[in-house]
Amino acid sequence: MTALSAVSSTAAAGTRLDEVSGERTVDPSGELFLPYLGRVSVLGLDTSGIRGRLEQLYGALYSEPVVEVVTSVNVNITGAVRNSGRFFVSPSATLVEALAEAGGIQSEVDVGLVGGASDPSQVRLVRDGLSTVIDMRPLSIRPDVVNLPVQSGDWLFVPRARRSQVRDDVNFWGSILTTALTLASLVVLIVR
Repeated sequence: MTALSAVSSTAAAGTRLDEVSGERTVDPSGELFLPYLGRVSVLGLDTSGIRGRLEQLYGALYSEPVVEVVTSVNVNITGAVRNSGRFFVSPSATLVEALAEAGGIQSEVDVGLVGGASDPSQVRLVRDGLSTVIDMRPLSIRPDVVNLPVQSGDWLFVPRARRSQVRDDVNFWGSILTTALTLASLVVLIVR
């Protein structure tokens, strides 16, 4: 939850205009700490309720305060995404949109890929202590999942794809063989 922009809107000669602005986060007890007001409880209020409460409180300090309240929810996104971390997104954001904020799910062909590709079939959503596995593969994702809104405190974990030992061995020995053949070709060219 971010809040706040209170500006004195009437001025006379010599009047000092003050502006209080910035982002504020509602703490776990449902309170905001605001300049000139201190702690203000906003627990259970919607956006318009918060705006009204702040206009009332700042109205005692400013004539005609202008208060803007913008809400966002925090989502933690970790694992095989380009930028893992904590993200503040719109309350109407979906899981897909939240993952896009983190750079999306990594594929094997991503430039700058670190640590390997993701396994989009095993994306884990932890919400209110309950863990749910979601298949986010493009051809498998269900419409209700595409439109599932995030909630504040959600944690999305995108696991790395399991690597095949056979594939890794083929890649390793293939690179050795390619190097050996290149050296052999070079020797043949030099000897001729």
